[in-house]
Amino acid sequence: IPGAPGTNGREVSNVARCSTPATAYKCNEVVWAADDGAGGQYVAVFWTGTGPRTVRVPLAGIRSSGAHVRDLWKLQDLAPVAAGGSLVAQLLGGDVALFRLTKSSQ
Repeated sequence: IPGAPGTNGREVSNVARCSTPATAYKCNEVVWAADDGAGGQYVAVFWTGTGPRTVRVPLAGIRSSGAHVRDLWKLQDLAPVAAGGSLVAQLLGGDVALFRLTKSSQ
């Protein structure tokens, strides 16, 4: 539902200031998720460091099993992510990506 407000917004990971990451995420990776009101989720992935970075977001960490993925800023459907897999974002320094994850029936 493009333009629909998210609910139940939550910080999934924020290791923006760390010397040794204590999670699956690396320093300077921040992830937020929100329900989309239709059974899917919005996911925002931030890279606050410099240079290019591949950020991997395990679906289990955002309470999702397999999903179809849409890049909301590029207006492109991406390859589905299988249950147990990870959403992958290619980011440049200071970049953010915004996705909508839906189940196959949505």
